[in-house]
Amino acid sequence: MKESPNLIERQDDFASTSIVIHNFSLLAWEKGIGLTWETYPWIHEPEFREAMGIAPGEKVLGNLHIGYPAAIPSPQPRVPAAERITFVDKA
Repeated sequence: MKESPNLIERQDDFASTSIVIHNFSLLAWEKGIGLTWETYPWIHEPEFREAMGIAPGEKVLGNLHIGYPAAIPSPQPRVPAAERITFVDKA
């Protein structure tokens, strides 16, 4: 993603790019294609950035590993959404 010098815009861009990756992941799984999103420390290394053609002012959010899985993993236990939400009713 391009990194805006404006902090608010940069945060919005990071969130938007993350949403695109998440939605792409859901679409892949719907088609039977596995996808994992990994972030490695070497994404910040000049050699990696140069090899991938990543220009100054661009940010790498991670690597997507995509393919057909040999086996579908069992679902992980989930925390109920109600335990993850905080309601603020004061201005």
